Amino acid sequence: MRTGAMSTVQSWWAVAGIISVAFVTPGPNNIAVLAAASRGGFSGAAATAGGVIAGTIALVVVSWAGAGLLFERIPAAQPVLAFAGGFYFAWLGVQLFRSNEVTEGAPAGSLSFAAMFILQFVNPKAWLLVLAVTAAAHGGIVNLAVLASIMFVISLFCLSLWAAAGRIVNSLFRGRAARRWADRILGASLIGLAGMSLAQGLAG
Repeated sequence: MRTGAMSTVQSWWAVAGIISVAFVTPGPNNIAVLAAASRGGFSGAAATAGGVIAGTIALVVVSWAGAGLLFERIPAAQPVLAFAGGFYFAWLGVQLFRSNEVTEGAPAGSLSFAAMFILQFVNPKAWLLVLAVTAAAHGGIVNLAVLASIMFVISLFCLSLWAAAGRIVNSLFRGRAARRWADRILGASLIGLAGMSLAQGLAG
């Protein structure tokens, strides 16, 4: 019994490590939160980060319910997801690249709660994360609740770090012209991720 309990604790620590790495390393979610924070600080990034967290937890629930089996039964689903994610990343990047007329302090529409929530369902990185950790929630609703709680706490902490980085960008790029260049750099980064996702789809 004691050995089983220890094994369970070790499994949850492993899950926490996987989630931490996924949320702290650069990706479309982090870039979006950084961009929103560079415009409006932590309050400006709240909706963006909230959409990421809510979308990821929703993805966990969907995967736990069995949607993750789709990738095992239909191999073509993976390249389709990569293409969908690539085009969505590109749309986000273009919107950010062209967002010089957005009121300062207000997040662009492409960084809204709804946009970031939807992004998780076409984000290959989010699916890889969720498929890797939902095995730990196998066995019942209690494990699912534990996984969702771990996901919420770690994602909130990591995205807060990226929002803090956005505040630094805000202090470095003052003035309308400088802010426009910051948006273009971040938008170009998302477009670059789109190209990587599309290449992955072609390779698949």
